[in-house]
Amino acid sequence: MTENKKYFETPCEGGILKLAYDTVLELIRAACAEISGISEAAAPELSGENWYGNKGVWIAPGESSEDCRVRVYIHILLGESITETAAAVQDRIKSALEAVTFLRITSADVFVAGIRFPKEQ
Repeated sequence: MTENKKYFETPCEGGILKLAYDTVLELIRAACAEISGISEAAAPELSGENWYGNKGVWIAPGESSEDCRVRVYIHILLGESITETAAAVQDRIKSALEAVTFLRITSADVFVAGIRFPKEQ
């Protein structure tokens, strides 16, 4: 049985480089985990527009094969600056993906789905 995986593709010397959507999702989750002030990803369902993902992280191809659009739904810890945290998430996603992949992030939309209380130590 063949899997129906989706890939970003780019030509390279000697062939084509394929990058699985699931790999990109995991890279985004890892980048988000590095940002303090985030409790967890929210998990809305997206439909249409070629969005692919789960657990609050969604990606879609852009106009070219090297373009990627990102949507992340997060919960922020009470007391953290919403705008600063969301901006940090955007910057981290863009820098992380562009550093280790051939993808160009054309948009990184961060949606704050809620506020969470910090867990007591």
